[in-house]
Amino acid sequence: MKGYDFDVIKSQYNLRDEVAAVLGQPKKHTGKYDQYACPINEESTPDGAFTVYDDRYYCFSCGEFGDVLDFFAFVKGVELKAILSEHQIKMTPDELVRHREKIAGAKLIVKQKADADYRTALEKLHAARKWKVYHDNLTQHTRGIWRSRGIPDVWQDIWELGFSKNFRYGIKGGVATSDTISIPIKSNKGKVLTIRHRLLNALDGQRYRPDQEGLGAFPFLCNTDMEKAENLIIVEGEIKSQNVFIKYDDINFQVVGVPSKSMMNDVVRGAKGRNLFVIPDPDALRLKAKYKDTAHKDRAIKTIAETREALKFAGARVFVPPIKIDDWILSEEMSTREFRMILNQARVA
Repeated sequence: MKGYDFDVIKSQYNLRDEVAAVLGQPKKHTGKYDQYACPINEESTPDGAFTVYDDRYYCFSCGEFGDVLDFFAFVKGVELKAILSEHQIKMTPDELVRHREKIAGAKLIVKQKADADYRTALEKLHAARKWKVYHDNLTQHTRGIWRSRGIPDVWQDIWELGFSKNFRYGIKGGVATSDTISIPIKSNKGKVLTIRHRLLNALDGQRYRPDQEGLGAFPFLCNTDMEKAENLIIVEGEIKSQNVFIKYDDINFQVVGVPSKSMMNDVVRGAKGRNLFVIPDPDALRLKAKYKDTAHKDRAIKTIAETREALKFAGARVFVPPIKIDDWILSEEMSTREFRMILNQARVA
């Protein structure tokens, strides 16, 4: 059977319409591009990293990119070759490689636009100094919210943690409000890069939101005075990392909280060669009991495999707590010495 031309098939679809049909309203929409939370890794941190530009998409969170047929493959949970076969598109392996290289050129276009948006958003953030406003919102009551999560007042002040009343955030089909606790994310020189909000009443199950769109996501450094740490503990989650930092209590260790599994893998790989401990969530290395469908389960299997590869590559020692690490620390009456002993017994991946 004669195969159809790849570009002819693609021209029958509008990528932005196809993505919107699956993901709903974009978090940001302009004449040239739309931005969403990353659907490929099912992140709970919708920072607008997944960008659809013209007939291509690129995700600044996980690095995935493609065209409308790649997106169909994601939606159906199959490989691209299955979609090509379904549309009777015949491509040799070399042709497919060249096609992917062509699509990859979209990264540069999208990145240039996103970088410009980032600089503008960062200027607005620093001009408003909203992390100071949120920190000044702390009262005995709202400080109690942080205390209940294991963070005493002194660390609330050091990290400039805060509280926001009726924070507005986007949901599918509209806007909602929720009280939040806020976390300024800083560089190792103390410069605020973004602010993360932990929604106290999330309507759509996604509990974290950025204060401003376009700022992206970054690791939380518990000690911003430490240039480069040879002793490093990487934790999945910012508040969890704060609990680990306080409990471990060693000035020679940097503790880093990462907001997503995809970023976790990148940060772990970048820490190769250091004295590295990693504390992922309990579901990071094993499958849950139930998934929505086979496609979700297949993606979970792939993510777990990628996490294992990253841990092995970095030579990390891994401690998987029985429950999320902050809940475990708060539920167990253990000393700092006991916690250090438990972590030091962790095995190399």
